[in-house]
Amino acid sequence: MTPLYKLLAVKDGALEYSKMEPCSNADSAVKLLAEFFKDAAKESFVVLALDVKNRPIGLNVVSAGTLTQSLVHPREVFQYVILANAAGFILSHNHPSGDPTPSSDDDVVTKRLRACAEVLGFKMVDHIIVGEDKKYFSYALHGWG
Repeated sequence: MTPLYKLLAVKDGALEYSKMEPCSNADSAVKLLAEFFKDAAKESFVVLALDVKNRPIGLNVVSAGTLTQSLVHPREVFQYVILANAAGFILSHNHPSGDPTPSSDDDVVTKRLRACAEVLGFKMVDHIIVGEDKKYFSYALHGWG
């Protein structure tokens, strides 16, 4: 019987992750994330997959939204984390307004995804909201809200 779907993880050589420093805190992660979000006109939500030493092994756009929001579902986040064979991950999204202050929706999404990570056995290192000029808000630094 032929399967209807075949899942493959394909290595993308666009970024040389193996040469990047570990992303064990918000400052180190923002160096990579701020460059990714630079000049973005719409809100995007990404997951940065990490190996057991918190080194980046991949970055995936989970959702590209509108000027003020993006839709995020745990299914899309954890599908990538699993396929990347990650030990942990950092969530991030940008605020095109430039102000990285989290919204109540950001708080809800963070709590939901953190609970899912715990159930699935993944280490959620942080959820970082990136604003302009490398300004950011880190949920981990603020006690997870």
